[in-house]
Formats: sequence, structure tokens, C-alpha cells
Amino acid sequence: MASPWDYNEQDGFPEWPAAQPYVAPSYNPDEVPAVPKRPVMDDIFAQYDQKSEFSFSDEVIVAPSAKASAIEPEVFVAGSSSSSSAAASFSPTPDVHSFSNVEIGLTGSDHKESEDNTASSSSSSSSSSSSAEPLIAEGDIVFEISIPSHEVIGEGISSYVVYVVAFKTNLPGFKSTEGSIKRRYSDFVWLQDQLTNSCKGVIIPPLPDKAVLQTSKLLGNTRFDGDFVEYRRKELHRFLVRTSRHKTLRHSPFFASFLDVVDSSALVANKAEAEEKSSRGLFSRNVKPQEVDLWFVDKGQYLASLAQNLDQFSKTTSNMLIKQLEVNQALSHVTDSSKSFATLESSSSVTLSSTFNRLSQTSLQVAGIQQELCTSVASKVIDSIKDYHRLTTSAQRILEIRLEKLAAFQTAHKELDQKSQKYKAGDAKMKAQVEAAEKQVSTSQEIFHTVSEVVRNEMEQFEASKSQELHGIVVELAQSFIDYELRAADLWKSLLNDLQ
Repeated sequence: MASPWDYNEQDGFPEWPAAQPYVAPSYNPDEVPAVPKRPVMDDIFAQYDQKSEFSFSDEVIVAPSAKASAIEPEVFVAGSSSSSSAAASFSPTPDVHSFSNVEIGLTGSDHKESEDNTASSSSSSSSSSSSAEPLIAEGDIVFEISIPSHEVIGEGISSYVVYVVAFKTNLPGFKSTEGSIKRRYSDFVWLQDQLTNSCKGVIIPPLPDKAVLQTSKLLGNTRFDGDFVEYRRKELHRFLVRTSRHKTLRHSPFFASFLDVVDSSALVANKAEAEEKSSRGLFSRNVKPQEVDLWFVDKGQYLASLAQNLDQFSKTTSNMLIKQLEVNQALSHVTDSSKSFATLESSSSVTLSSTFNRLSQTSLQVAGIQQELCTSVASKVIDSIKDYHRLTTSAQRILEIRLEKLAAFQTAHKELDQKSQKYKAGDAKMKAQVEAAEKQVSTSQEIFHTVSEVVRNEMEQFEASKSQELHGIVVELAQSFIDYELRAADLWKSLLNDLQ
């Protein structure tokens, strides 16, 4: 049976075996998951370098494994400078300077700056100390960011909301160490687009949905209602905090522009160069890539199952919220009917009238705290689950980006093999094309290698923070119901004591 990595001119790359459904392991909160062994990509590609000048096919590439050191996740408290809480996100540390002329996590100007910094660091200490910016140790970085308020500008259908973004940082690259600017939702979309185009392989934090969420509609909120604007403010703040805590994204010049430029209309002219998309499909020249590392296959299967489970949990929790709102409506009916009964008995039985008055008061109070429960579940649980579903989708996208780079590498390999065969057959005109194809193979190999390492680091950090964050969401759900039940029980108990 042919190996998935075997290639021949007639059949191309064999089909990868059908993926098996992901089976989640049993949960044990006391068990620390083992860090998967890391294939050494240099060993994979070294096999190409050991071949004869033009023979790039007919060999099986096997990804060896090696010991990998665990990467300690950076966690933080949203809205503070602390980095020791479970509140939000991963902080991968990809090596963005690992190869020349190809920028992963850097734009062209950043790459040139990094080369200049490298050159200056190798010069004498006297010259470097006078020209280079002082380096800041990772533990000394300060980046506080918040959205303390918002404003509604205009009236009617032309009105819109602006959010006040306040920040404080000691990172170089910013015009000021602290400040406050106003940004519309579209400005946040601009920032996300620029980070996506300039930081390939990095999980870009998701933005909240532009439309009013179904859970907000259930609570009676519209576009500019306070609760919906507060939801969006909270989610936009989460986006900024994740960006500021990410060791690559916080150094992006587009992030600096977002916080430095006063007039947001000037942001439109500042864009990252988007990667050209082939009109023939997702992958290079419509070639389906053949995976060379089962570690990424497993991660892709897991993310698909995770997204499905998050979506299902969100729907079932929303259904539970609907039922709670129905109970709340029923309690309001009890309040009205009890009040009517009390009025009826007010002239004939003062005691009975008082009894129904107390029932009316109690049911009204219980309905009030049940409304608080629904708001709490929608805000702290359902919105957070939806956010994590969006974050999982972002993680899936970087696996697709890696596959694009793999497709480009395998396509270049295939074309080199074809051209080298013609050259060896005596076609001297093919020499220049073969040399160009060799350079393309080398470049695409280098890009794929680097993107794979960036994606691997991102996935490791995603998994390191996931358990803690989802655990926190379940705790919030349980705490909300406990608070409701205890307060409701106290109200009913007080009623019973008054009636006995």
C-alpha cells in the first residue's frame, strides 16, 4: 500500500485515509495532560537536501518525533496589567525572525527594522547603546487597556456608537505611553483585517457579531439598547485585551496605529498587503495537500468536534434561558392575579386580602431576581461560549493557512520533479527553469516550516488556556443558579413565615 507521502507522475499524491471521529478523553481535573511530542521539521526537510541534484520524488517522508518543552501559557485579568488570572487568552511566542524575506507576524517594514536591529546588536556596545531603543524584559511589559464608556452619535438611522478606548503601555513603537481615543465598530474590523493579513499563522482574536444576538433579542434588546451596547463593549474589550497580551500581535504597527491615530478615517489608508487568492480554489493550483504530520490532523479533528460541542452547548443553554423567561412570565401572571384577588377580598376578609397581597409581592420579587438570572446567564455564559466558538473558528483558520503553505511546497516539489525529468532527458533549455524551480522549492519549504512552527505554538497555547477558561464559564453558570435559588428560597421562606 502506498504511503500518503509517496508521489508518482501518473497518480500524484495518494488520498489520505479517512479521518476517524474524535473521541474526547474522560475528564479528570487532577490530571495534567501530557505535551505531545514535537516532530522536528528540520529532519523532515533535511531528507530533501540529501537527495541527488534533481531527484525529488519516490521517497517516503516520515516525520520523526523529539522531546518538546512545555510552553507555559500567559494568562491575565481582563482590563488589568496582571498576567496571573484565568480570564482570557493564549500568548504564543512564535519566532517571527526565523527566516529572511518572509514575514510571519511582521510586515515588510517591521522585517527591515528587525534586520537593522540585528545588525546593530552585533556592533560595538557604544554605538548600539546610543542608537537602539532599550529592550524591555517580558516580565516588565506594561499594557493596560480598557473601554470605559461609549457615545451614541447622531439620530435615527444615521446614528452610530463610538467607544472610548483608554490605554497605557511602556512598549516602544507607540507615539505616547498612554492616551484615549474614540473608535467605531468598523475600526475594530479594520484592525482585525490588518492583523489577519500581516500575521499569518497567528490566531487572531475574534470580534463580536455585528448584528444583535438572539440572546439579546430574547431579553428585548435592540441595536442601541444599553444591554446590547454593553455586550459589544465587553466583547470589544476582550478583543483588545487578547491582542495586547499576545506577544506577536501587540508589536504590530497596525495595533499601534489603531491606538495612536486620533482621526479614525486615516486608518483606511493604512492597510496590510492581502495575500492573493487563487481563483481556482483554496489551495495552490487546486492541488489538495497531503499532510505530513499527523499531529495537525488530530488537532483539526479536535477543533471540529470542539466547535460542534460549543455550538450545541450554546443552543441548549439558550433554550434553557427561554424556559426561564417563560417561568418569569408566568410569575408576572401570578402577581397580577394575586393582586386582583387581594382587591376582591379587601372588603370581606382583611386576612385573606393580606395573604394574597404578600403572595403578589413575593412573586414579583422572585420574577425580578429571575430576570437577573437570565441576564447573568446570557452575559456570563452564553456570550462567553459564543465568543469561544468564534475563537475556535479562528484556530481552525490557521490550520487552513498551514495547509495552503503545504500545498504550495508540494506543488513546487512536483513542478521541480517534472522539469528535472525533462532536463535529464536532454532538454538543455530546461536548465534555467530547473534552477528557478529549485529556488521555489527552497522558499516554499522555508515558509511552510516557519508557518508550521508558528501554528504549532499557537495551538499549544490555545489548548493550555482552553480548559481553564471553559471551566470558568461552567463555574459562572453554577454560581448564577445558586445565587438565584438561594435568594428565591429566602423570599418564599419569608412569605411562609408571615403566613404561619
